Amino acid sequence: MPNISDHKKILDMTADYIVAEAISDFLFNDDDDDVDMGNPFNNNSTFMLDDDEMFDDIDEQDINMDLDYSYSSSTYLESKGWGTIPTSNYMSSVVFNLPEKEFKQDGRMTYEAFYDLVDKIKNDQVFQNNSYICQAPVREQLIVALYRFGMYGNGASAGQVARHFGIGAGTSDLYVNRVITALLRHRTDEVYWPTPAEKHNIKETIQSSSGFPNCIGCVDGTGIVLSYAPVDNEEDFFNRKSEYSLAAMVVVDPDIRIRYATCGFVGSAHDTRVWNNSDLALNSQRYFDGEEYLLGDKGYPLCKEVITPYKEPRAQHPNNKTFNFCLSSPRVRVEHAIGVLKGRFQSLRGLRIVIGKGKSKKKDQARAVLWFHACVVLHNPKTSILR
Repeated sequence: MPNISDHKKILDMTADYIVAEAISDFLFNDDDDDVDMGNPFNNNSTFMLDDDEMFDDIDEQDINMDLDYSYSSSTYLESKGWGTIPTSNYMSSVVFNLPEKEFKQDGRMTYEAFYDLVDKIKNDQVFQNNSYICQAPVREQLIVALYRFGMYGNGASAGQVARHFGIGAGTSDLYVNRVITALLRHRTDEVYWPTPAEKHNIKETIQSSSGFPNCIGCVDGTGIVLSYAPVDNEEDFFNRKSEYSLAAMVVVDPDIRIRYATCGFVGSAHDTRVWNNSDLALNSQRYFDGEEYLLGDKGYPLCKEVITPYKEPRAQHPNNKTFNFCLSSPRVRVEHAIGVLKGRFQSLRGLRIVIGKGKSKKKDQARAVLWFHACVVLHNPKTSILR
């Protein structure tokens, strides 16, 4: 049996890693016949590729070029003195033995909620290896991902997180990709349009508090800020707040539960454009029965499905002022929900993802969008704790 050199072993292992990482950038794309309630993988999403396109991008030539650049050009396989991040038992001995309050700072949830989530995703296929190399325990991968979801600024970088947990920066990214994949496979369990019974309760709550009958929620837009200027067409991502961002839209009920979420347009896109291209507008019959509608702000079009405030100068009329005041009361909940989402998962205040150009642009934008949707999935189960 021929001997395999250490250099060849590293090349082979890295080839497997690059393929896995490239696939993880797309995470997954499942097709089903169900109504897609805010599914980020629907046909309206501008960034998704079908399976054939995905694997077309992952060819042997690209892998070999990456390997040649990363390793074959290196003179030495051994460290040149600066060392690597040492492995440690920090997570098992420290992180999972922290007091509840301190654990929530890392994991953004209680121990009970954390282990419930571990039980929910631990059997996902993304955590199963078809090789002799075992993955890290799911709870360790999850805590790393939650820590990154909850961090903002320099503390959210892969390197900082890696040093905090005693793992490699690439390992940190891999853990996050796996957790996002697993969470989004369960997205319809947590983010779904209200059932008829739930609609009835929502209507009663909103009518009793503000006088609007048949209202089933509130809609609002928000920017998912990018920490870095995109490499290509950066002006398209520049929003009215002078930030680079992606445009997102959410529908929220009175319990600040997110019922619908969409994201993917560039930051310069107006709320009206995002609405008009959403499934709520394109297939409104799937969501609205009879005279049902949402409450929105002045950025949304006044239509059958969305009631908006009076604009100037008509807003100065006494009756219209009263109308606008009544409309603003339930809309506080959607602003509250967005604040809770970004306060809990502060990475959404400045995603440390560089949107490149060419093929990379689509993958990078997809990763940013799916990161947002993963945080939305995590937001819903524990909103009652956060009120």
